[in-house]
Amino acid sequence: MPRSLKIVGGALLVAALVTCTDRDLSGPRYFAKVGLDLKAFRSPTGGGQAPIPVDSISVSLSEIGGSDQLDTAVGLGGIPVTADSLALALNVGLKKASESFALSVIVKGAGYTWYVATDTVTLVPGRNLPPPVTAVFVGPGKNAGALYIGPQDTTVVPGLPVSLYASVGDSFEGTLTGVPVGFRLQNPALGTITYPTYLTPILVPTNPGTTVDTTWLIGETPNHIVDSTQLYIAPRTGGGAPARIFVASGDAQVDTPKAVLPVPLTALVTDVNGIPAGLARVAWSRIGAGSFVSGDTTVADSFGFARQTYQLGTGLGTDSITASIVGIFAGPPPSVTFTATADTGLALAFDTTAYLLGKSQTTYLIEVHTKIPVSQNLAVQITRSDSTAPAAAQIFGIVGTSVTVYAGTQYGCCIQITGNNLGSANLIAHAAGYQNAAASVIITTPQLIVDSSLVTYDGALSVPALIELADSTGAIHFTANDLVIRDSASDSTIAIGDSASYTIPAGNFYTLANIGGIKPGNTAITYRAPGYPPATTQVEVDTAFLFVYAGDGYAAGQGQTTTDNYMYFPANVRSPVVVSLSSSDPTVFTVPATVTILPDSYFVYFPITGVGLGSANLTVRVPGGFVSDSVQTLSVNTPQLQPVVAGSVARGVKTEVYVYTEDTLGYRSGNATAPVAVTLSTTDPNAVWDSTHITISAGTDVDSVGVTFNSTGQFAVTAAAAGYTTGSTITNAAAPPVGVAAVRTTGRPIKIVPMYPDSLRRKVSPRVRPKPAPPRR
Repeated sequence: MPRSLKIVGGALLVAALVTCTDRDLSGPRYFAKVGLDLKAFRSPTGGGQAPIPVDSISVSLSEIGGSDQLDTAVGLGGIPVTADSLALALNVGLKKASESFALSVIVKGAGYTWYVATDTVTLVPGRNLPPPVTAVFVGPGKNAGALYIGPQDTTVVPGLPVSLYASVGDSFEGTLTGVPVGFRLQNPALGTITYPTYLTPILVPTNPGTTVDTTWLIGETPNHIVDSTQLYIAPRTGGGAPARIFVASGDAQVDTPKAVLPVPLTALVTDVNGIPAGLARVAWSRIGAGSFVSGDTTVADSFGFARQTYQLGTGLGTDSITASIVGIFAGPPPSVTFTATADTGLALAFDTTAYLLGKSQTTYLIEVHTKIPVSQNLAVQITRSDSTAPAAAQIFGIVGTSVTVYAGTQYGCCIQITGNNLGSANLIAHAAGYQNAAASVIITTPQLIVDSSLVTYDGALSVPALIELADSTGAIHFTANDLVIRDSASDSTIAIGDSASYTIPAGNFYTLANIGGIKPGNTAITYRAPGYPPATTQVEVDTAFLFVYAGDGYAAGQGQTTTDNYMYFPANVRSPVVVSLSSSDPTVFTVPATVTILPDSYFVYFPITGVGLGSANLTVRVPGGFVSDSVQTLSVNTPQLQPVVAGSVARGVKTEVYVYTEDTLGYRSGNATAPVAVTLSTTDPNAVWDSTHITISAGTDVDSVGVTFNSTGQFAVTAAAAGYTTGSTITNAAAPPVGVAAVRTTGRPIKIVPMYPDSLRRKVSPRVRPKPAPPRR
């Protein structure tokens, strides 16, 4: 499934390698589980990056120096992912206690290879340290040396889309194509930039004021070559002498002879800089039988829009209408052309020329329409080309024989057809005085759409397998009758379906077949339904592995409790699972003795409290039948206060300063175990605080206070407390915009602390449907 991800070049890719204990001497002696964190390819936090289209991420792991090739390649183009990141789990058999492998990750999309990451990793039984792997940008633009963006130094009109473009070259003046260029505005409040495709950015300007506003448009290539140009955003009123004219609305309308077009012909008049020219005079002329209702000359409103009401003539055909600016010009006056067509509208049409569905399948929403709205209710008769054949031999059936196009509308709905026999015939619509409509109906052999493979787990709840109904092309359709689907397993000692049969009710198109694992191994589940070819899902039953995330090596700051630690299985458990936790040194950190994963759930959070500086081991044990991470080494670091304030503030306007409790390394944010008395200060000598002392309550990680900066410039804000490393931040104070009053802000920004890393969001193997990760709290 193609996805557009915003990617930052040179981002870090982390591979967490975990192995379990020795196996017997025949075959692989060891078994390694390799986890890959692909968060290197996540969206950046800042704006201005073009969304690079990522269709697939392939991973290869091959043995170095061995006779066997142990490559495992995973194509992820068809696997649904969330939050622009994905975690993979690859199973690798080891023949020796230590083996080296070549790791390769390749990211592709839109016909290009965008990123590669390579490294050599060594696997041994037990826990392995995560090796750093750097993702290198190799796509179009990797060697960009010059950038030119446009439009250059242009005046734009609020609300009218502007196409942005970029020309990228290398250092030798050669032209590069297919390069993703990210755009951003220096003042984001003056417009919105979207990307219909990664190469076609669109800017919609905004200017709520009454004078021309300006901002810088900035473009940047993936290797950070930057260009900029100034944009002038016109107000909605004003403007100089009329110089340009554009079609705004009302073009290419069709109606019956002598009708007044429902949408006025509207032209936008601007000056040479694109600023709307209010009160401009526009002359209208025509070629055709129609006439002007509003006169031959109209005056633009204060937004620059000139409108003309047009009535079609008595005959059939297309009129050409020209709108020209009235004034003195060196050449012909600026003008635009509209068309208006008079048509009887006496022809019917379906919403497509062909319909395809499987035998015993149905579709409900076929429409028939006229070219123009009808003046009174129109009864449309529905028939088929093989209506004279015996009912049992007809290709398709019809529910109902007529539909009505109601007065003032063009559409009649809804026609339902059902596939009876393989073949094709025509669907026909007829109404008195109208030309018939015909569409081909093709009935094919239906098929069951199932997952080609999935993984379930011993000791876990059954995994749902989706079964859908489709025609021969794979397009989904409803079943006309209740459809009973039966399943069978090639080895029922490994996995079986929870039920011997499943029913898709008439008018529906899918069901869920639950598959339960009995013991580790592989088997196949085959589904059969009357009139459908059999469909098979390959099933792997694995031992459920308990993933534990506890700060990635960082437990908490001293005197803080982190609550975003969690553990999870790849599937919901059948019965309560009591997990034991222990700290090798409670003077460093403490954890609860046990946590319980409840039935029909697969994850649980647990706290870690930092007591003293140093490192200790976290040990996690689970009952038999499950596998755990076992031991992790975690450190407790000196706590730190981190003040947070807006990067730019208005002088004389009160702003809020937030102070958070973190560890010195900045990796974890934890709740204080005891109240923290904080003293605040700033280098602005004229600043006025609501109070320079605040208290972060026990069990929380933040408090705030108001401050007014009364000087102009860059100032530091510092937060200090006993036992904490002092933290500081920088803000810029400038004169406030006109009309801004010094009032206390009532909003309270939310600091988002990830409840778990993207690296553990979901476990995916080459044959695994991804299991959703726990929801953020």
